[in-house]
Amino acid sequence: LQTEIAERKRAEEALREADRMKDEFVAMLAHELHNPLAPLTAALQLFDPETSAPEQIAELRDLMARQVQQLVRLIDDLLDVSRISRGKMILRRAPVDLNDVVDTALDVARPLIQQPLMIDGDKVRLAQVISNLLINAAKYTPPNGRIELTIRRADHTAVIQVRDNGVGIPPKMLTKVFDLFTQVDTSHTRSHGGLGIGLTLVKTLVEMHGGTIKAHSEGSGFGSEFVVRLPLLQTEATVPKPIEVAAPYVPQRNVPAYRILIVDDNESAGYLLGRLLQKLGQHVHNVTSAAAALEVIASLQPDILISDIAMPNMSGYELAAEIRARKDGPQPTLIALTGYGRDVDRQRARDAGFDHHLTKPVDLEALEAFLATLSQ
Repeated sequence: LQTEIAERKRAEEALREADRMKDEFVAMLAHELHNPLAPLTAALQLFDPETSAPEQIAELRDLMARQVQQLVRLIDDLLDVSRISRGKMILRRAPVDLNDVVDTALDVARPLIQQPLMIDGDKVRLAQVISNLLINAAKYTPPNGRIELTIRRADHTAVIQVRDNGVGIPPKMLTKVFDLFTQVDTSHTRSHGGLGIGLTLVKTLVEMHGGTIKAHSEGSGFGSEFVVRLPLLQTEATVPKPIEVAAPYVPQRNVPAYRILIVDDNESAGYLLGRLLQKLGQHVHNVTSAAAALEVIASLQPDILISDIAMPNMSGYELAAEIRARKDGPQPTLIALTGYGRDVDRQRARDAGFDHHLTKPVDLEALEAFLATLSQ
């Protein structure tokens, strides 16, 4: 009897856990679907062929296309999960070039993994720098070797590294590889080709951009590495922009004008929400991280702060708590705008310090009504 009771308790606990996981999955699915739906809804309300300039129409069309692609990927993922669970996954086999496969995967993933590293430079010449380094690595790396290209941020510098496991560079040549007409292999049997001007050109172009380049190698047979460092432009997070004092749209509704700070790591979503608010005569400033919001809030002194919740490094909950903990100025009205819309999510927003909770997507009429209630 005790064994049966224990087994029944385990079964009940398993059912409760499965039910909890189902609720979490549905909440996550709703959040992921709301994220692209919010900018789509805003773009559709701003899309007016009769009154918008052609460049504005093209901009909105591009924004909507990107969000539709995100929705398609989400739906494809859901369909794949369904096929796996029913054992219906089908492969359409054909000869494929794995390089093309990687290129396709990178095109899909690039917007999610790349952060812009902005520099003041000549795009064509900088591409020439990287391509020359890659070509140089390819010439001195045997078949089935490895060539790595890495780009990263280091403080206020962009670091570009090209590394290979090829023939390497003799120690006595490390200081000469950038000299004009220098060849690591000068024998009559050399098979690498080239005039010995590629690395000289690279060094010249890098230095013209205010950067540096260095070569590293443990010696012959140990591969080589070239490291380029270029100064980054100052970003919005380090040089806060003043708040816009005039809205580009003539207000269509009769609501008070507020100074509003929008915080959303989805740049398209934040931008389009700002456009909607500007149609209501609001003065809007956008940032794409909680850290950037904390840097500009003292100078902007917004009446209202509208924040996404799920953001990298610092969430909207943490941002609200940090703002509420500050006692050095007037407190803005804090509004959580998120794809999470359960009662538990609303309560968590209130606990973090938010005054209001809105669920994406929000349309123009809802924004107007909400701003009107704030004025009351």
